[in-house]
Amino acid sequence: MSVPTWYRLVGDRILLNLDKSRVRLQHIQRDPRVALSVMEAGNWTTHVSIQGRVVEIVDDPDLKGIDSLAQHYIGQDYFNREDPRVDAWVEIENIHVWGDLARS
Repeated sequence: MSVPTWYRLVGDRILLNLDKSRVRLQHIQRDPRVALSVMEAGNWTTHVSIQGRVVEIVDDPDLKGIDSLAQHYIGQDYFNREDPRVDAWVEIENIHVWGDLARS
């Protein structure tokens, strides 16, 4: 399964936040392996690919996890205050860089 997602590096792990009703949460619970690709805006040949494993899934009852991601991406708290959410913490296992990042 491949979907765009908000993420944030917190210490040495990556924070994802998921709506509890989404199918991708079920996929992660069944198989915790994940991959993220981060592309440079305007230059898709420069990117980072990260492979890791979801090592912790915790409820986000106060929406602090999703709000931290929303603040990072859109500068305000997340709009949907009703649907239950979870924080999924990814432990990084491999990182690969391409393009200008590989040359720096």
